Amino acid sequence: MTLKIPNLDGTTHIFMSPLEFMQQLAVPVLQPRLNLIRYHDVLAPNAKLYPEIIPDSKKKQK
Repeated sequence: MTLKIPNLDGTTHIFMSPLEFMQQLAVPVLQPRLNLIRYHDVLAPNAKLYPEIIPDSKKKQK
């Protein structure tokens, strides 16, 4: 595989077996049910103003 930008040591190509290549591709795949987006302020699910901001929310303000 040819690198777009050479490494600091001058490496321009990487040689690996198909299995090693698949392992490198699988590294950035996320775990299932893992949320990386955290909501704060009025977009947080427990915010007091959430029902007013998100009209289809199941929570109803009393």
